[in-house]
Amino acid sequence: MGLPGHATDLLRRRRANLISLRSAAAGGVAATTWLARRLRRLAWPVVPLAAVWIAATHLLALGGVPEQPVSVAADAVGIVLWFLAVYVLVVVATPVLLPVQDRFGWRVAAALFAGAALVDVVRFATGVDAVGYANVVFVWLGVHQLGLLYGAGALRPRQGAVLAAGGAVAAAVLMLTGPYSPNMTGVFAMEASNAGPPTLVLAALGAVQVGAAVLLRRWIAAWADRPGPARVLDAVCPTLMTVYLWHMVPVSLVAAVQVYGLGVDTPDPMTVPWLVWGLAGTAALLPLTAVLASWAVRFETPPARLSGVPGPIRALAAAALVGGGLGTLVAVGLGAGGGPVLGLLAVVAGLLLTRGPRRT
Repeated sequence: MGLPGHATDLLRRRRANLISLRSAAAGGVAATTWLARRLRRLAWPVVPLAAVWIAATHLLALGGVPEQPVSVAADAVGIVLWFLAVYVLVVVATPVLLPVQDRFGWRVAAALFAGAALVDVVRFATGVDAVGYANVVFVWLGVHQLGLLYGAGALRPRQGAVLAAGGAVAAAVLMLTGPYSPNMTGVFAMEASNAGPPTLVLAALGAVQVGAAVLLRRWIAAWADRPGPARVLDAVCPTLMTVYLWHMVPVSLVAAVQVYGLGVDTPDPMTVPWLVWGLAGTAALLPLTAVLASWAVRFETPPARLSGVPGPIRALAAAALVGGGLGTLVAVGLGAGGGPVLGLLAVVAGLLLTRGPRRT
């Protein structure tokens, strides 16, 4: 299985961070202003999604719908937001790590991965899984640094081959000889997951995917420049955030019809019935997702009122509120209760802080 959270999109956004920040600096835009703009673009689409889900779960509970399926769906859509919560950390760290990257190059990623290895050693030696969450910083910022190297053109095919091969060998050795699970996403019912908390295996798998992107870049670029694929990408790319955030709505509807409406039990993972069941569900999801995305894409762009130039303190406070709010939604889901509401309010408060102080 691949790196969770749309790894190709992660790589694209890492490169976008590099280009965006350097372009802003060249134009005289302060780093805090750049940060505020990125936070608005990142967090605003979550607000209508969370509002719809939280309201819907309360209404379904009042309507007598069984709690268990509603809770499962609300928790699942909250987990999807982990990518955005981590990306807030990445955005905040970029102005700090970029000059460090320019000076020390690949050593920055190596140091972060060494930190990830140390965290894993302490975690498994003590049996305290909570220690592993320090790897939210070490693993994801380490892979982000590889993305900065990619964006700066420092990774040639030779380096890409080393990353891909070395990462694959490291991941295989860690899973075969260490206390690591083959489960990369936490989706299937296994004894452990490399995603929560992140482990060194995910760092190795990230290196594989960055290396593969370097090796395949020329062919992918040539394919994307063809008229047909270019038209498809031009139509699809502006809605990727919308599809990513809202796809759990049709997933929940299709699952409800299959499991509760038709009485079809979910087959065991990695079996032929499971594959058939998944293909049938996907065929039903595609048109539903397309219709929903065409409506929800209006939430991609932050409203005009979310503008202004906040100072450093306000920008960092906004990042803390947005990141903390997203983390809360990941932890408690988008269901009933006060936790989801508090998470949403924190995100909204962070967005409001990005506007900057009013002048009289």
